[in-house]
Amino acid sequence: MEQQQDVARSERRGGILSRLPFRPSDAGPEESLEALLRLVKQRNSRIDAREIQRAHAFAEASHRGQKRLSGEDFIEHPIAVATILADLGMDLTTLQAALLHDV
Repeated sequence: MEQQQDVARSERRGGILSRLPFRPSDAGPEESLEALLRLVKQRNSRIDAREIQRAHAFAEASHRGQKRLSGEDFIEHPIAVATILADLGMDLTTLQAALLHDV
């Protein structure tokens, strides 16, 4: 119940929880990566998107074929973590670490 209230509060404020996919049908890995790259460009235009894509490519190759218990592609989790950190304005190294933290 408390978690639902937190999500509702975040959605009203337009916070990060309202932008993250919670179910496999909400978005695929490609859409999630595109959303991450758009957010990085908005929050910190000095970050080289190619470096984010490079870290993502390595993580995606490492997790290819892996699924979470929910059924979603495993790569969705690192992308979601990186998205949260991008929303907080973190630097390139932090975003790369987020994408690679389960490799």
